[in-house]
Amino acid sequence: MNKQIRELIDSIKTKKQEVQNLVNENKLEDAKKSKEQLIQLQNKLDILYDLEEEKQDIENSIKDKEPLHNNEKMTEEKAFINAIKNTALKRQIPNEVLNTLKTTEGEGMLVPQDISTSIKELRRQTQSLENLVNIEKVDKTEGSRIVEKNADIVGFEAVDEEAVFPDMPKPEFTKIPYKLKKLGGILKATQEFYQATFSSIKSYIVKWIAKKGITTRNNLILKAMDDKKDGSKVTITDIDSLKDIINTKLDPAILSGTQIITNQDGFNWLDKLKDENGKYILQPDITQKFKYLLFGQYPVIVFSNKQIKTNTNKAPFYIGNLKEFITLFDYEKLFIEMSSEAGSLWEKDMIGIKVRERLDVQVIDENALVKGEVDITAPIVFTVDDSLQEENKKSKSQGK
Repeated sequence: MNKQIRELIDSIKTKKQEVQNLVNENKLEDAKKSKEQLIQLQNKLDILYDLEEEKQDIENSIKDKEPLHNNEKMTEEKAFINAIKNTALKRQIPNEVLNTLKTTEGEGMLVPQDISTSIKELRRQTQSLENLVNIEKVDKTEGSRIVEKNADIVGFEAVDEEAVFPDMPKPEFTKIPYKLKKLGGILKATQEFYQATFSSIKSYIVKWIAKKGITTRNNLILKAMDDKKDGSKVTITDIDSLKDIINTKLDPAILSGTQIITNQDGFNWLDKLKDENGKYILQPDITQKFKYLLFGQYPVIVFSNKQIKTNTNKAPFYIGNLKEFITLFDYEKLFIEMSSEAGSLWEKDMIGIKVRERLDVQVIDENALVKGEVDITAPIVFTVDDSLQEENKKSKSQGK
């Protein structure tokens, strides 16, 4: 750490204390001015840190006379961010760095494993349909999987002594093809953005790709669910219609993984349903805060109305086992390209990052999911036990 950086850090500490003292003295206008000066000092420190890092990288490369990807002091993750910064600021990128990040697939720079892992972890921490389906990693852009159909089980037949044993029905298999679709978009940012610190650029890119990835996967999964189930929607009107779906339309073998997926409108309707004793049917899940169970055993997963839309007052309900219903085929590779020449970017002094990934979604077991819908404008009718009504009348009369 050079002398200028050390002095700047001391100045920042002093300025922070000055802001705090002004706030304590209720001198808010003076505090605001001091805070602006503090922000300028911090921005200056960020720039000096970047220059120090770049200088150190160059010195290490010259000293060791080895490609940067073999230099322990230059990680693949750091090389990746530095390559992005150099491209954005129109600096030459060392061939050693490019060779580390380029792939034979000609789709740009491959996002390093550490950054890809951070993106996946952030997606898993967020409410997403991806977390509810079966995911299969593939290393080819197209192929197929063989799955056994859930055929009726036939038992053994009676066989006389020394008689010939009959043949049993052979298992039925079906071929599920997949073909990964290219999906992507462009993140536009100013050149000034790429002058930020390594951690700032990495954090922003990770969050941006994760958010886009969640929405992309939600859209693909929802489309597959709706395409297969819109022709067989079930109208839900009360508690009994929900029980009919679970008891008669789903195979008991998949009930242990059955969930109810709906949006805010659907949950609001469901949350108002009462049983014959006048008690609300949704029960808190004691194992998870802010989670609910239907009939005490089926988790209710709620998405925002923006993610799962209500169509003309009809709120959707997806009831079943999504891991049995859908498989998401994931290439698990992200590619990035950059340009300042595309479209109007050059005129606006902006840099575009083009992100690509490949995915496909296929329905595996069509019977593992039932799509229902409820009219949220229709009045909710509660069927209360007659004896309970009589008790209520008596208690009211006694109260009088």
